[in-house]
Amino acid sequence: MNVQRVAAAVIIMLAGIVPLSAQSVGGGVSIWVPESIPLVQEGSVGVETALGSSLSLGDNLSLPFGVVYNKVYGLMPEIDGVVGSSPWFLADTFTAHLMMKARLPVGPLYLELFGGAGGLWNAMLVPLTKTIEREIAPDGHLYSFQEPLEVTGGRFGWGWQAGSAVGVTVDRFSVGLSVTYRLLKTDAKLFGVYTDVVGGTVEVDRAYAQDLQIRFGGFSIGINGSYEL
Repeated sequence: MNVQRVAAAVIIMLAGIVPLSAQSVGGGVSIWVPESIPLVQEGSVGVETALGSSLSLGDNLSLPFGVVYNKVYGLMPEIDGVVGSSPWFLADTFTAHLMMKARLPVGPLYLELFGGAGGLWNAMLVPLTKTIEREIAPDGHLYSFQEPLEVTGGRFGWGWQAGSAVGVTVDRFSVGLSVTYRLLKTDAKLFGVYTDVVGGTVEVDRAYAQDLQIRFGGFSIGINGSYEL
């Protein structure tokens, strides 16, 4: 059993043991920085929107859960445990999470630490063909796919996320600034037929097939608000 599923199981077990009380609802807007930017200086910063809720486990612990939408240019390939040197995919991605959160109140201010399991759905997934051609071609070769690349899998995946927040509470309203790191992966396979040009030689109808993991990794920095019901 992988780490994120263990984390989800522990959270669910705690929820069954500790009586739930107050519930809050909220949402937020964040700046998304894909891991491709610090890793390879490629990709683009995006804006993500979130909706969520939280179940209280007492004065300082809660179970937040929610859904986040993100249009991502910066999904990196991982092949045999090695992360690629450029983003390979553009995607419309929905992520869902279930976490454990601890809050330390300091008067009207608070500090939060949180972490847990996450899942993703790539509703739209587009291979960046020119980038892939450049990455897979040996030195001195020029690859050109004769038809659009086909992707099998790559839609659903799992992972984890963790972060912290600082904010202020006024009556039942809370507003905070949060930083979250996510790493979620999904298995996929790429298929294609390409032309290989090297020197004065041209070879056509060459088959390409590659198993890989598509990584949704990076930082979210945003403002979130919630209301305690």
